[in-house]
Amino acid sequence: MKRIKFSDYESLSVASAQEILSLVRRQPDAKICLPTGATPERTYELLAELDGGRSFRQARMVQLDEWGGLSSGAEGTCDAYLRHRVLDPLHIDENHYTSFRSDAPDPSGECRRIQRELDLLGPMDLCLLGLGKNGHLGLNEPGPYLTPRVHVAQLTDASREHSMLSKSKAKPTFGYTLGMGDLLRSKMILLLVSGEQKSQVLSRLMKETVETDFPASFLWLHPNVLLHCDI
Repeated sequence: MKRIKFSDYESLSVASAQEILSLVRRQPDAKICLPTGATPERTYELLAELDGGRSFRQARMVQLDEWGGLSSGAEGTCDAYLRHRVLDPLHIDENHYTSFRSDAPDPSGECRRIQRELDLLGPMDLCLLGLGKNGHLGLNEPGPYLTPRVHVAQLTDASREHSMLSKSKAKPTFGYTLGMGDLLRSKMILLLVSGEQKSQVLSRLMKETVETDFPASFLWLHPNVLLHCDI
């Protein structure tokens, strides 16, 4: 894991946007896995400001995770977040976007559908990730074991209090997520960590131990992880 510390959130976001742009400009059909949340927001804004979508016409986007049981397209869904901040500003074609249905009637079937699409696409060229306060990656939650493939995740209390759900009337109890094996198959992982509230969890990550009750620690098993942080 290569760690680069920036002086502030803006510098972190600029460098992260440039890393993504560099990839798609040398590999226009790059496959990129996208997270949601506060940390990547400015990175996504900068992609639109710096490029306007010109370099993303052939790129493929894959949604990292989704809250289960929310109405499709509702405020608070990961899909709505990505459409507003990434797909629409960068003019990503719908056929170049793999996403979960938050209101899928058959959650297990939805996981199988996404896994089939992933298997057809092959490994991600870049997996962008944030670091959860409890060490989760996507909705791969701490526990006695981790699931390698796309699965339904039972949410911890910490995840259910996520800021994305603050305006949601319903509080989901489960979610959908790519599995740890799917993430670790990525050719490159870019992990973004920002804010003093993440200092404790980042310190634990830097201990270089691998534990299932701290899913982010599995990133130490990947040969090409770039950590951008401002703490």
